Amino acid sequence: MERIRGIFRWMCRWLIIPFLYMLLILAAVTAGCLIWRHIGLLTGAGCPKGIVRYADWTAEKFLQADVKKLEEEGKYAPVVSDLVVALAFVVAVVPLIQAYVYRRRLRIELKGAHGLEVFKVKKEGVDDLEKMLEYYEGAEHITVFCGDFDWLQPSSVDRNPKFSKCSNRRKKKIRAMMGRMKDFVTGYASEEKITLVSSKSKELVKNALRDGDDDFLFGALKKRFVFGEDIGIKCSLIEKVNENYTFLYRSYSGGKKHLFNAHIFREAKESEELVSILRHLVEFGDWKNKAGQDSNASHGSSVQGGGQS
Repeated sequence: MERIRGIFRWMCRWLIIPFLYMLLILAAVTAGCLIWRHIGLLTGAGCPKGIVRYADWTAEKFLQADVKKLEEEGKYAPVVSDLVVALAFVVAVVPLIQAYVYRRRLRIELKGAHGLEVFKVKKEGVDDLEKMLEYYEGAEHITVFCGDFDWLQPSSVDRNPKFSKCSNRRKKKIRAMMGRMKDFVTGYASEEKITLVSSKSKELVKNALRDGDDDFLFGALKKRFVFGEDIGIKCSLIEKVNENYTFLYRSYSGGKKHLFNAHIFREAKESEELVSILRHLVEFGDWKNKAGQDSNASHGSSVQGGGQS
C-alpha cells in the first residue's frame, strides 16, 4: 500500500501537475488569440496572420465546421465568443484541480510526518462515534476523558436537547451507533481494558446512563470509572500492542458548538516528543489504578457497617 502511495505521489509531482500546468498555459494562450480574433471580427481592425490562422484552426478543430463559410454568413464572431468562454472555464477549473491535489498531498504529509489526521464530523452522534470505534477496536487499553458519558446510553437521545430537532430516521441511526459503542465499552470494561475519567459526580453520571429505572449500564461500568476529575479535557488515549499511542480529540470550528472536527494525533517522527509528553501527563494521573476506587470504598463501608450492626 505504501509503495502504491509513493508511486501516486511521484506521478502527481512529475506527470499530472506539470501536464495540468501545460494545459493551463495552452488554454490561456488560445483564449488570448481567440479574443484578439473576436475583436478583429467585431471592429474590422487588422489582426496578425499567425493569430488568425491559429484562432481559425482552433475553431475548426473544436467545431468541425467551415470557418470561412461561418464568417461569410456573419456567424463566426458569436462562435469565437463561445469558445473564449469555454476556455476561460478550463483556465478556472485547472487551478481548482491543482489545489485539490495539493491539499491531498499536504494531508498525507501531515499524517505521515506529524501524525495528525483531521476528520470532519457532519452528523454528530454518528460520524464521531463511528470514528472513535474505528480507533478503539483492537486497543490494549483506552483511557477516555469526558463528562457524563451519555453517549453510551442509546435512550439518552430522546432527552438530549441537541438531538431534539433531528428526524426520527436520524435519531434511529444515532441510537444504533450508541448501541454499538455501548456494547464495545461494556465488553472492554469487563476485561478491565478501559478507564473512564469523568469530570462529573457519580450521581450525575449514574443519571445520564440510566435507561428509565434501569441502572444496569452504570453497574456494568462503575468499576472502570473515576469520578469528579474536572481537568478540563475531552479526549481518548489509545494504546495498542506494537503500535504507538494515539490521541483522539475534538476541535470546534467557527465558534459554533455544534460543528467540530475529530482529530487523530499519533506518534510520528515530527511529533514523537509531544506525544510522549501527553502520554506521561495522562499516566501521571494514575487513572488505571484509581478506577473503581469510589465503588470499592462504598463496598468497604457497607461491609464494615454490617459487621457493627
